[in-house]
Amino acid sequence: MKLKIKNRTDLKTSHNRIKTTITKKDALNKDFKTAFLKEIFDKIQELIIISDYKGEIILCNPVCNRFFLRPPNNLKRKLKLIHPTDRKKVFKTIKTVIQVPQAISYVQYQFLDKDGHYLYLETMARNISLRGEYYLLLSTRDISHHKQTERELLISNKKNIEKEKALEEKNTALKEIVEQIDKEKEQVEIQLYSNINKLIHPVLQTLYEKAGETDKLLINFINNCLDNITSPFINSFEKKFSALTPREIKISKMIINGFSSKDIASTLAVSLLTVHKFRQQIRKKLGLNNKKVNLASYLKSLETNK
Repeated sequence: MKLKIKNRTDLKTSHNRIKTTITKKDALNKDFKTAFLKEIFDKIQELIIISDYKGEIILCNPVCNRFFLRPPNNLKRKLKLIHPTDRKKVFKTIKTVIQVPQAISYVQYQFLDKDGHYLYLETMARNISLRGEYYLLLSTRDISHHKQTERELLISNKKNIEKEKALEEKNTALKEIVEQIDKEKEQVEIQLYSNINKLIHPVLQTLYEKAGETDKLLINFINNCLDNITSPFINSFEKKFSALTPREIKISKMIINGFSSKDIASTLAVSLLTVHKFRQQIRKKLGLNNKKVNLASYLKSLETNK
């Protein structure tokens, strides 16, 4: 069996036909890819700018219409619209990226839009290589809403801090007022206790010595009533001097109020020797034995610092 071989002319024609078909297919694929990539590029929500290192803009997506009255052809125009206080750091960011090909840098700044309002923008700057040439890619997004929220949060936090500070100051002032009231109340109590012991008890003691049995019962009743009146003051003193007996606390109070040993003996109707024993017992319980410390001064210091 013999194979039928086409002549060279037929083979050449067939080859050209196949080649033409492939070329058209490649062209269609290339056009499709280009259109597809352009559609994606146009739909990106961020502002995309590609420029050379001289600042000439090679490509800019449609988002630029939101920021510029007309598409910019040079980065210098864009940089002039940056707030003066932010220009230096933006220049520095771009310079760093150009000098370091692998660098990716982010910078936030204020930008004057086409309506004359300052927006907060964040730009990502990096290098890209196209056909062996390096270009600058700037991808920018509007973060004004984020900054506004951040600013409102800071203001809110500041107000909360101020409220807390004001409340703390009020609490401190209230505490000082309460402490002052307590101190004044204590002073009144001490003065009342002192007056009763200095002015009333000696008189009652004198009356007691001259009174009959019936009157003595009445005087003792009056003394008990006075003790009941002053007992809350003594109780508060007891908390400070818990080691002392009620009698020792009473004598300590009298010492603080300037009573001499003779005055105490006369007021309590006890001997001077008994008062001296009480004083020694008080010194012992307060740890003052063998110490050259004046008992009255020490008791006053403790009473003042309570």
